[in-house]
Amino acid sequence: MPLFDNDGKAISRRTIISCIEAGWAERWLDNPVKPDWLVCRLTPEGYDAVGSEAPKSASSTD
Repeated sequence: MPLFDNDGKAISRRTIISCIEAGWAERWLDNPVKPDWLVCRLTPEGYDAVGSEAPKSASSTD
């Protein structure tokens, strides 16, 4: 998931948390430089929600 939109504005933390709660995104990694950032990736369900096919590497077992 992008941290910023196409204009460089940060994606709302609440939006990211809502996506995690809905099962559309999952925490991917921790950023030691910016520990308050939620670095996430779409789950297969998230790709379904946006009408896109998940790449093979998008499974939760990576």
